[in-house]
Amino acid sequence: MARVRMLLAVVLCCGVIGGCVGAGSGSAGSKSRAGGEIISGQGQVRHIELEGGFWGIVAASGKYEPMNLPAEFQVNKRDVVFKARLRPDVKTFHMWGKPIEILEIK
Repeated sequence: MARVRMLLAVVLCCGVIGGCVGAGSGSAGSKSRAGGEIISGQGQVRHIELEGGFWGIVAASGKYEPMNLPAEFQVNKRDVVFKARLRPDVKTFHMWGKPIEILEIK
């Protein structure tokens, strides 16, 4: 019985230590967000009718899913010039284009 308790204590300690180490890795995600590549381009805002609908930008360089598209730009087929940070650390529900954080848009 004592061996079972000792084994259980060791397993619990390993779980707690592993959880603490894993929690520290969350800060690495914020570093990757800050280090995302800055892109710029011209494109067209589109309302995509998938999974309840969302806004995207279609450009010559690819399709982008803005995380923070201002309301005044949420107009289907509106031409835009934008500067954004790629967010490879973000996975979206839509899986349609590359997630971006808009830095400038006009």
